[in-house]
Amino acid sequence: MPAAAWMTIAVAGLIIVVTAVGLIRIVFHLRAVRTALAAVAGGVQVVDQLTATVPARLTRGGYEVGWNNELSAGDKSFIRRMYPDERSAQATAPYSGVT
Repeated sequence: MPAAAWMTIAVAGLIIVVTAVGLIRIVFHLRAVRTALAAVAGGVQVVDQLTATVPARLTRGGYEVGWNNELSAGDKSFIRRMYPDERSAQATAPYSGVT
């Protein structure tokens, strides 16, 4: 067999090995993604269960959990801290030198 044929076989073998390694890495990555998505889906299910309404017909004594349509004082305080209005933000912002 000529040297060119051996070189072609060696290069083809190298390409096959590199491709196999790449595919193995993809398989491991997809397994990790599947695990992460399962964790996220579990978290979503927990949030769904904790925020779901419970109609009175499913409880004893007519107790029900309805939709929470009103913000508590704690909710409003948290929102004010996270999103201050422009006037208070401008009053407390350090001087930037730009007018």
